[in-house]
Amino acid sequence: RIFSYVAQDAGFKTGTVMSKEYAEKQTAYAQSLMKIYTDTLFKLIGVTQGGDCLNIIHNYEKMIKFTEGASKCYIYGAGRWGKTCLKLLRLAGQDVTAFVVSKKEKCDPNDEIPVIEFDSLTDINEATVFIVSVKDIGIRKEIIKNLKTNSAEYFCFWE
Repeated sequence: RIFSYVAQDAGFKTGTVMSKEYAEKQTAYAQSLMKIYTDTLFKLIGVTQGGDCLNIIHNYEKMIKFTEGASKCYIYGAGRWGKTCLKLLRLAGQDVTAFVVSKKEKCDPNDEIPVIEFDSLTDINEATVFIVSVKDIGIRKEIIKNLKTNSAEYFCFWE
């Protein structure tokens, strides 16, 4: 209800004054478009919250650039955000080798790509990269510590 007044007031700054009725129609139209946008974003990459969308906008290109030229790309974390990173990387045409987790029994089965435990990796080299997709800061710190101990190159999606 308030948005129509805001839209009407904004007209004074832009030079286009809207009537209350026209602002209400525009508000209804904008709301229906936002519903379409959020539904589409959810279908494409599993995201609907504005803050998460802003983080994706902020980090997407950095993540893609980070993975270019890697012989193997792993996503550390097989949860919701791991799956979101997988979709984003695939949209950019990047290959992902597997999801990496600390404890395999704690994660849901995944039929898109393999899920492997970090301790079972034997081929970490300078051309291997990790995308840390975990949002929880405490868990993320432990993962980063583990990656640094193994001299692994990583990119944190949520920092």
